[in-house]
Amino acid sequence: MSNPTQFPSDFGNALQALALAQHNTLGLACQAMHVLTLTSAAQLPMVTALAREHGGCLVLGWGSNLVLPAS
Repeated sequence: MSNPTQFPSDFGNALQALALAQHNTLGLACQAMHVLTLTSAAQLPMVTALAREHGGCLVLGWGSNLVLPAS
């Protein structure tokens, strides 16, 4: 990625290029370009603005039955 996303400093848990096999029920190989883990509801407005700026996002919780694409 030639222009990496710059996340605000209060997102110290922002990750890039995270393998998601351990995060889906079937353990299928999948790669996330960016991952943010929110620690408070106060972070929601900032995440919403980032999602709009970068074309959207997929919110994942602890549910199962999600099949992620390989790429």
